[in-house]
Amino acid sequence: MATAVVNRGTRAGKQEQQQQQQQGSPAAAMAGSPSSSQAAETAFDLEETYPLNSASKTARSSLCISSYSDPLVLEPHTAFQALLLAPLVMWWVAILLGMWVYEGRPHGQRVHHVMLWFDRGLLRPAGPLLPFAVLAARAGVHWLAHKLQVGGVSSSSSSGNRGVAARVQQQQRQQQQGMRLGSLALSCLVVYSSMAVARLAIYLTHYFLLKNRLLEFHVVSDHIFLAATMLISLHTELLCLMSDMLRAIRSRDSSNKAVLWHEVALALLFVVALSLYLFTAADMYYTAKYFHFPLESFSTTVLVFIMFQLPVVLWLVRQRSQR
Repeated sequence: MATAVVNRGTRAGKQEQQQQQQQGSPAAAMAGSPSSSQAAETAFDLEETYPLNSASKTARSSLCISSYSDPLVLEPHTAFQALLLAPLVMWWVAILLGMWVYEGRPHGQRVHHVMLWFDRGLLRPAGPLLPFAVLAARAGVHWLAHKLQVGGVSSSSSSGNRGVAARVQQQQRQQQQGMRLGSLALSCLVVYSSMAVARLAIYLTHYFLLKNRLLEFHVVSDHIFLAATMLISLHTELLCLMSDMLRAIRSRDSSNKAVLWHEVALALLFVVALSLYLFTAADMYYTAKYFHFPLESFSTTVLVFIMFQLPVVLWLVRQRSQR
């Protein structure tokens, strides 16, 4: 009895398999159809060329995580090391030379030196804002270049957007052209703001101790302290501007004038930031020469190096290694 039931089940299974082979499954019918096969191949090619599903979601999420900033890219490594160390060496040389030729303030006379115009005209009234101005200008250049590029893409695609491939390509390019404000843009804003707050706190503490006669003499020079925090911020801008220029050159499009404008604007900003750095370092040479005792200048330089310059340099090295 059990054997008969098993045989019936086996015969029924064989009959179902034969019917499926004769009629053909829907998947086999689609595979056998030339038009369906061609459509599947076309869809696969489009998906492979312009991935808009999981890959696009991953790119979109990474764009949100990047917070409108590009990574720091400087190649080769020797160029990065040179641009990282040369400004620091220049700063230390300016301070040490000023200490070496220290003369002090002439009794009953005013000190006149060649950088007095920069000190009174720009450094004292607007010194803390200079790094933020360079950062804002750099972000503005990237914002305007992005707007011009997106406008060029939309105008060209509206005239020749035909077919599925053109629509998919347009979507892909729009996804890739997210708003970017330059290398480490928002991170630099946080770093510069943190240094400004810390510098102000140290200055107020030092002033409070002097006013209440808890200190008999200046331990640090507020002028050198201000200049040192400015210079490490301008130093960071030099590295980021060089990274932005290299990225713009690598992505150059000869048919788009916005790219050429982008490169020229970044190069001009690099010259401005470098000039501000050199002028400030030269001004601090005369500050150490005439207005502060050598021990005061040296202690300020060491304090700023430990508190701000060294951490920022290590942060830049880490950011480049994580690109």
